[in-house]
Amino acid sequence: ARAERGAMTDHAFHLTLSQVNAGVLDELREVIEGGQRSIKVFTTYNIALADRDILEVLSVAREAGAMVCVHAESDALIGWTRDRLLAQGKGAPRFHAIARPRLAEIEAVGRMIAFAEFLGHPVMIFHVSTREAVERIADARARGVPVLAETCPHYLCMTDEVLEREGAARWMCSPPQRTAEDCEALWRGLDEGVIDLVSSDHAPYRMDETGKFSAGRDASFEKIANGLPGLQTRMAVMFDAFRARGGAEAFVRACCTRPARLHGLARKGEIAEGFDADLVIWDEAREVTFGESDLADNVGYNPWVGRTVRGWPETVIRRGAVVAEGGELRAEPGSGRYIARDAFWLSGRAPAPEAAEVLS
Repeated sequence: ARAERGAMTDHAFHLTLSQVNAGVLDELREVIEGGQRSIKVFTTYNIALADRDILEVLSVAREAGAMVCVHAESDALIGWTRDRLLAQGKGAPRFHAIARPRLAEIEAVGRMIAFAEFLGHPVMIFHVSTREAVERIADARARGVPVLAETCPHYLCMTDEVLEREGAARWMCSPPQRTAEDCEALWRGLDEGVIDLVSSDHAPYRMDETGKFSAGRDASFEKIANGLPGLQTRMAVMFDAFRARGGAEAFVRACCTRPARLHGLARKGEIAEGFDADLVIWDEAREVTFGESDLADNVGYNPWVGRTVRGWPETVIRRGAVVAEGGELRAEPGSGRYIARDAFWLSGRAPAPEAAEVLS
C-alpha cells in the first residue's frame, strides 16, 4: 500500500523471514504463488534462522518456485570473536572487521552451498566479500551446484583501510570491507561469471542519535548500526569502475541484465522488442566528485566523499517516459508499478539421493 502511494519506479520485494514454523511455511507458499519470488534469510544477527529452518525454507521455495537469498556469516565465529575483543577493551570501530572474521563468511558460504547441493535448488549468496568465498562458489559451480552470487560496490572498491579513518563508523557494514587482494578476486569473479551481479545493499543510517549512534557516540563497535547508503551512488561508481576495466557491456550485464533475469523481472534489463523501454542515457565524459552530503536519501553523508567518477546518468526513461533528466526528478509518486513475478525460472539440478528419497 505504501508503494502504491509513493513508488516512482517499478518494483518487487524481498521477503525476509526471521522465524519459521508450520504456519509461516503455509503462508510462505501462498505469497510465493502470488508473485513474491525472492526470500532473504540470515545466518547471523538476531533474525538468524537455524540451519534446519533454512532447509525448510529452501524446501518450500523448491516446491513453489522461489529463490532463496542468504546473508551468509557464521554467527558462532562472530560471537566468539566479538565477545573476546570487547573483554579486552577493543571496542573501537576499527575492530569491527576483526570481529567479523573472513572465515565466518567462508564457513557459512560453504554451508549454504551444501544445502543447495542437497536439495538441488538455487541459493544466491549475498554480499560476497572474500577471495575464498569466490573460490568456493566457483568450485561448487564446476560440480553443477546451483549457487549464485552477489557483491556490492564497497567490496569491489573499498578496503578495510576505511575503518582506520576518522569517523570510521560511517563505513561500518557487514560483512566488513576486506583487503585489496579480496577486491581483485571479486573483480575476477565478475569477469569469469562466478559473481553474477552487483547491487547496493542500501542500509542508510544517519551519523547521529537517530542512526549510527543510537547507543551514544562513544558506543563500542557492536552497538553501532551497520550499513551504508548505496542506492544513489551504485550505478555511477560501477559505471566508472567497469569503464576502467573494459567497458559498458560488462557494467550493463552485472548491474542491469543479470539482476533482472535472476530475480524474474521478465520485462526488465534489456533493450529489445517486448521489454519495457527502461533506458538510461549516460554522459561518458562527465566527471563528478562526490561531496560530504550530496545524496537525496536524508542520511546526511556520502560514504564515497572525495571520490571522482567519470560517467554520469543524464536522462532516465521508465517504460518510455522520461522520469529524470539533468538531475531533476519528473516522476509522480505512485507511478511505479508492482511486478508480480512468475515461477522462478532458473531450474536447479537433481537433489542428493537422500533428499530425493523424501522429496515429492
